[in-house]
Amino acid sequence: MRTTKIKEISENLGKLEIELEYLVEAWLQIVECRQVLTWTYAYGYYLPADEPAKKELFEFLQCQAAALEKLHECAEGEVQANLMEKISATDIVGYANFQRKLVHLTSVTRNHFEKLVTALQNDLSDVTIFLLDFASTSLSQKDASSLNISTNTTQVKPD
Repeated sequence: MRTTKIKEISENLGKLEIELEYLVEAWLQIVECRQVLTWTYAYGYYLPADEPAKKELFEFLQCQAAALEKLHECAEGEVQANLMEKISATDIVGYANFQRKLVHLTSVTRNHFEKLVTALQNDLSDVTIFLLDFASTSLSQKDASSLNISTNTTQVKPD
């Protein structure tokens, strides 16, 4: 299937198959992430009830995995809608925007899933560090306060 679809898109766009490697990377990322996501449900089911912070981190990481849906929508939906049809020479900008978007979504999705896998491999042991790091880089003060964590990353020196 990979070869057939890439060959067809290559012919429609007038591009070499190697220039479409970003599509293959996106599709492979989708497959890999779906496999990981399947196993996370079993992992979450067996999380101990007496460790709510780990459960909260696990649920947060699963929500971050929603980037997979955006990637899947772009890789499948937009490819079907745009790239399977012949693109006119005047739509070079549209193609470049699509390519940039797909490469970005692939990277973001890979990043989220790498964090998810790493956290699960470490048995969610870095729950405090992860939440503080995330709070300092991604959350607004209001969001962080709703999680009862501080976005102040001042170092405390031991006595």
